[in-house]
Amino acid sequence: MTARNTSGLSFFHKYPGGEALAPRGLAPCAPSAPPAVAVSTISAEPRKREARPNPSRDDCPLPARHAKMTRPEQEPDVKLILSQPMPTDGRIEAAFAHVETLLAVARAAGADMVLLPELFLPGYNRPDLHGTLAQPLDGPWIARLRQMARDSRCGITLGLAERDGAEVYNTAVAIGPDGTILASYRKIQLFGPMERASFRPGDAPPPVFALGKRRLGLLICYDIEFPAHAADLARRGADVILVPTANPEGYEFVADVLVPARAHENALIVAYANYCGSEEGLRFSGRSVIAGPDARVIAGAGALTEAILIVTLPERDDYEPGLLSMQAADLRIPQG
Repeated sequence: MTARNTSGLSFFHKYPGGEALAPRGLAPCAPSAPPAVAVSTISAEPRKREARPNPSRDDCPLPARHAKMTRPEQEPDVKLILSQPMPTDGRIEAAFAHVETLLAVARAAGADMVLLPELFLPGYNRPDLHGTLAQPLDGPWIARLRQMARDSRCGITLGLAERDGAEVYNTAVAIGPDGTILASYRKIQLFGPMERASFRPGDAPPPVFALGKRRLGLLICYDIEFPAHAADLARRGADVILVPTANPEGYEFVADVLVPARAHENALIVAYANYCGSEEGLRFSGRSVIAGPDARVIAGAGALTEAILIVTLPERDDYEPGLLSMQAADLRIPQG
């Protein structure tokens, strides 16, 4: 559910309690001091629908990856902050200021991870900068982000141009609340001539890693449009997929249709963080979304403005079992 009020501020609400936080004046070129944060509360109950009886589903156990998992009672829920910013466009210090702003919101919200778009450093539609500014994962960009994560006790997941010797990759990195690198992933499915000219495609499977009691996977933009990549992460135990993206205008169907479809097919959550605005003539479609395993939107942003979504990630047990996809168990492939 996307929530709005009449004050002109967007609401970005916590599931399921409806807590909302919205910073004023958030922009990539914001000053390093965090802006004031307005706090509002709305009513939003968990979205449980009554499942229709289905003997083929109700009389058989769920597959292993859909089964209830017993977890220690003391483990808290995982809270995610998703940022839909204006493009970085090569403004590196402004990008770091934006991250500082997000981490200030994260401290106020008690969040565990912030998610930003694809190639946030140094910018998506800046092929002139991809090779010249790309850095290794032990370079100063990541060192600075790791310190910021440690200082705020909140993880950071974002996209960057990664240099490894002579090669440059379109990479996503997940940094934990203690500043450790939890995972990194080099985009497999490069999209269009610009990406294919700037980057070498990755050749390693997308990673699965732990954050609190959840198991998260990483994909980047075009990757999520391929059902096989999301299904592979689900088979390896991911129950949340983080997707930094840079989706342009004209491709709104990805956020509106394909992301919820991937979430439903694999009975997991997909968080898809896009830009709004334009960069060097390329307009982005916004519409960042967090979709649940029932294919419905948990929280979503509009197309034209910056937004922050703050969501306590629901558990699979919060959904009626009959609403979860059984495709992994039911798939039949005729032979011959």
